[in-house]
Amino acid sequence: SGKSSAGKLLAKSLHYRFVSIGQKVREHAAELGQDIVELTKNPEQEAEIQRDVEAFLDSLNNEDNIVVDGRDAFHHLPGAVKLFLVVSEEEAAKRIFLDKRTGKPAFTSVQDAQKSIAFRREWDRERYKKMHGIDYLDTKNYDFVLDTQRIGVEEVAQKLIDYISTTIVQ
Repeated sequence: SGKSSAGKLLAKSLHYRFVSIGQKVREHAAELGQDIVELTKNPEQEAEIQRDVEAFLDSLNNEDNIVVDGRDAFHHLPGAVKLFLVVSEEEAAKRIFLDKRTGKPAFTSVQDAQKSIAFRREWDRERYKKMHGIDYLDTKNYDFVLDTQRIGVEEVAQKLIDYISTTIVQ
């Protein structure tokens, strides 16, 4: 969906701090010599990292002027403006396949990336339902939902800025 790219651009445009929960998890996994997919295979390590991430998210409640990119951030930051970006699995797979960020799993094909996305989406969905009784894919949890299928990251960020500027009293 371009969450991280749009989040970084949004934060830069608003002069806010950008926080990527996915990047924090990738860094934890890398410290263990793993990637996120490998991390999911070790429930004890994953649970420990999840506790650390949740404590970190909870600590952000006292901060203003931040953009947080994280699947369950909406749950931990109840006072935040909650934005949800939507894209098809196929388009997400193409974007991820072409993304060469450090700590990201290297995929051999778009289809390989799409299988990983589907697995992770359902794994996360079940995990958050068990932990918190939430469905992070339920758009009712968000203030604004944007389909990013056919628009670039700059337009996504601008639409988010437009929404925020009309809903937040500065």
